[in-house]
Amino acid sequence: MSLYDLLPPNATTLERDFSRSTSSLQRASKPVPIIRTAKRSNIPDSVVPWLIYEYGLAEILPYVSDERTALELGIPWQRIRGTPESIRLALDWIGIDGQVEESEGGSYRWAEYQLGLAAPTTSEAIIDRMAAVAALSTPVRSRLQRIYSVYDHRRFVLDFSLLSDGGPLSDHTGTRPRPDWPQISYGDYRATSVEENATVDAGALAIIGVSVAPGDSVLTRMPRAASTRAAFLASAICSSLIW
Repeated sequence: MSLYDLLPPNATTLERDFSRSTSSLQRASKPVPIIRTAKRSNIPDSVVPWLIYEYGLAEILPYVSDERTALELGIPWQRIRGTPESIRLALDWIGIDGQVEESEGGSYRWAEYQLGLAAPTTSEAIIDRMAAVAALSTPVRSRLQRIYSVYDHRRFVLDFSLLSDGGPLSDHTGTRPRPDWPQISYGDYRATSVEENATVDAGALAIIGVSVAPGDSVLTRMPRAASTRAAFLASAICSSLIW
């Protein structure tokens, strides 16, 4: 028996030559050590698409810069897919720092979750991408129910909520501008000095809850000493001022 065949020691030269001519062991002996590390280091460009297919990462390609990045970021994500941490990783691909908040237990909405953002997003495309990567990262049973930023009031719960909480009776704050979107609850605080009978600048929407339009005169009903007030744009996802 030799390194390249399993023939007995008394095999003839003809038998050995015939065995080696039909055996692939000798031809494959050099590449075999490379195969052991081919998936982890010095990956040839021609192999990358096959690894994308093997790991099932083709669906994340629209949200990362290239295929090698998909391998680098997608494999750790694939290992924890279906967890809140996988949603945070996927949001990071598109530059979003979001807080994943699972729904309260003991309710029929137990499989839903929400995303909390530090600031409202600036375009519909970003919301599309957030909803898409969240759908890729969650179990089939789960659903992104709501995205909120700044303006966040929860539904009123008898015996638990305070009358001053500001929560609506039926649901959390927000609207659903498109049927394929989650509920959106965006707002923005804007502080400004308001003088009595001042003219509203372009871009102003509300001052102390009073709807105004550019060019209107502001007739304040507040004490003159209170010159600085906040304009709050509540649940204004449909307003071009937020977009």
